[in-house]
Amino acid sequence: MRLLSILPAFFPMFTCASTLEIWAGINYETADYVKEHIESMTEHYVEIRPFNVNSIRSELLVADPRDNIFPDAIWVPSDFLGLSEYIDLATLPENWVNTSRYEKKALDAVLIDGELKALPVGIGNQIVLYSNKPQSQVITWESLIQRSADTKQVSLLFPNPNMYFYLAFYQLFSKNLLSAQNVNGKGLVSVFEFIEMLEKTNTIERSCDEVCARQQFINGEVEFLIDGDWAFSELDSAFGEALHVNSLPTYQGRSMSSFSGAKVFAITKKGMENPEKREALKEVVEYLQSNRFTYLAHSNAMISPFYEVNQRRVKEGNHTFSNMYDEFQSSQMMSSDYRMAIVWEASARAYERFKSGMPKGELHKFYDEFVLYYSATMRSGN
Repeated sequence: MRLLSILPAFFPMFTCASTLEIWAGINYETADYVKEHIESMTEHYVEIRPFNVNSIRSELLVADPRDNIFPDAIWVPSDFLGLSEYIDLATLPENWVNTSRYEKKALDAVLIDGELKALPVGIGNQIVLYSNKPQSQVITWESLIQRSADTKQVSLLFPNPNMYFYLAFYQLFSKNLLSAQNVNGKGLVSVFEFIEMLEKTNTIERSCDEVCARQQFINGEVEFLIDGDWAFSELDSAFGEALHVNSLPTYQGRSMSSFSGAKVFAITKKGMENPEKREALKEVVEYLQSNRFTYLAHSNAMISPFYEVNQRRVKEGNHTFSNMYDEFQSSQMMSSDYRMAIVWEASARAYERFKSGMPKGELHKFYDEFVLYYSATMRSGN
């Protein structure tokens, strides 16, 4: 049995029965709310340990660890659930969760083979086009390219390079909907070439991470920014009512489509095996479904996993929320199976080879064979 060498160093084992160990791959501040509540309501102590989802996802995928060094629960993006076989996630008892309250997409993100593998706590993670002025028509890449040619300035920014943003371009070059099953090497290379063209025409910056892109937009250096719903609070603080949420730019009449996902709380089999911890974890699940949990109160653009909550906010006439909700509905929810994890790893490796000059035909083949090989490996359990 091979060990996942990165994990023991990050997360030493705890032997104290009164300690709940939760690994947080996202929203560390939100995990602290859970910690505070559980410690006030039970005798258990909660240890929150941040970790890098991408690093551990890669390790799980290529190293195939089957180990026992996991926490009692995890707080992760929903696509991480595709590796549930490798991290021994428990199925949540039906009487713990009122599934009738949830958005269909929220439930789709946490159901694997008909079993509820996690609790959806927030949904969204779609990317949108922000602007500092109202737009009377759909923005096109053709108009942005022409604008840069006329002004000799960058027209739009987004975190570059970033594979989550890159894959939002995929439907511009494919007749199939964006999904883990449909992404192939040919379409991916077309995306890389299009991004390279945008860089060469100075439509976007060649190297600009999310802090760089966001700050230039806030400073008024560009009119448009592609960013996630998670950026809204910071942008809203900077612009107030001058901030506008729009659909992503089109190209040759075709629409971009972002992935979306859920932020989920999942319990490991290890956590469920201890009767005392099981009761404390049940309290966590109940808390995350209650009005006491204030996570969704932090942003007017944050989408609730609860259908009725979202419909009420739409009816209240909050245009920003309505626009963000529309963009979420038009996005493609990431699948919660192992193939999604493989797509992220294969795409990142393909991009490295694209930048190093690998011929197009070889790059198509590399991506497709990587996905085929690891899909077969994970299906067989070897």
